[in-house]
Amino acid sequence: MSVYLSDLTEDVLENLKYNVDRNVGPGFHLDGACPIETGILDWHDECFQDNADRAHLALDESDVLLGADVVYIPEDIPGLVQCIGRFLLSGTRERCQKCAIIAATKRTQHTFRLFQKEMDKMAVEIVEVGRNIIDHCLPRVFPCYFVQPREDIHIFVIRQSFFSE
Repeated sequence: MSVYLSDLTEDVLENLKYNVDRNVGPGFHLDGACPIETGILDWHDECFQDNADRAHLALDESDVLLGADVVYIPEDIPGLVQCIGRFLLSGTRERCQKCAIIAATKRTQHTFRLFQKEMDKMAVEIVEVGRNIIDHCLPRVFPCYFVQPREDIHIFVIRQSFFSE
């Protein structure tokens, strides 16, 4: 198993590296066995299908894609959905069926509907995590900074609707 943390900006990547080093320790390994890498992943990359850089290889090699707070800029939604689609169709599925877990905050109705509309164009199964789980089972990690109502947070599990052999 490995972990690949990505963003589009160098500033965020520097912060990711700092947090990993501070919380996991130098060498970026969980329990000495799980390597942690950071790097840029551009959802709008025109060479996305053929790109063999580390970020795109990590998508191919991974079984789970986690996206947190990634549905907020309307212009980025098509690229995000393309990235999710590429992930679900990439690499080998011998170990397990790949899935994407996306935590989205409904900041604006327009942006959230755009995300749902773009996802509806794909041959995927989308299951929304139940409100009772979000409200009662997920702890408030940073309660003093919590400004977004919990009812605006939606968590989706996305899988291919079918396997292509």
